[in-house]
Amino acid sequence: SVSRPYTDWLEFVLNRTDTPLVISTSYGDDEQSVPKSFAIRACRCFAQLGLRGISLLFSSGDGGVGDNDPDPSTQQCFSNDGKNETKFIPSFPASCPYVTTVGGTTNIPEVAVSRFFSGGGFSN
Repeated sequence: SVSRPYTDWLEFVLNRTDTPLVISTSYGDDEQSVPKSFAIRACRCFAQLGLRGISLLFSSGDGGVGDNDPDPSTQQCFSNDGKNETKFIPSFPASCPYVTTVGGTTNIPEVAVSRFFSGGGFSN
């Protein structure tokens, strides 16, 4: 499916013998939008790649641990489980423990981004 881009890619990469040693991807979703069963399956596949010596790098997200809104009165860091609780919004697959999460940089020499927040690679 379009919203779960890793399934076909993971199956393809896991069936190869000539994989690169480092794979970097700047794509991610809000963890709460990813079905738990899919996240578990994808993380297990990421772990299998790690066991083969392949390093996986994923973006930490562009909104920090929230929604990138500096005004607490208008922030929209809410759960989507029907409880509408205020909570941090981790990114997936950055929240998977078998990948390395990388924050944003800019310029030469590189420095951390300052025009938006970078997430932290945690999971709820």
